[in-house]
Amino acid sequence: PYNGQFTAAQYKSDNIQYVIYTHVFLLMLIKSIVVILLVIMVASLGYAMLSMVRDKGRGTTTVKALTYRVGIWVVLFGLIVIGLYTGAIKPSGSLQKAAVQVQE
Repeated sequence: PYNGQFTAAQYKSDNIQYVIYTHVFLLMLIKSIVVILLVIMVASLGYAMLSMVRDKGRGTTTVKALTYRVGIWVVLFGLIVIGLYTGAIKPSGSLQKAAVQVQE
């Protein structure tokens, strides 16, 4: 029965669960942002292609769309580097397997 007071073990257990849930949430948030930015980058590339075909290369909308794409790429690259550095994004190990096969 709960008497209105926390024991040290209950506090530690609750705190660990909070940290785990927060960590999982941040991992999913970073991965979701990366996927969303990839979709936006492809959409920007498609918009640049459509504007180039429509304006026959004379307008500035193509340049703006490609500039946005480069900006999105810089943010995406930074998030991937931060994710790899913090462990939020982990490589699957396929590059390591390929390196071992090359060495053999």
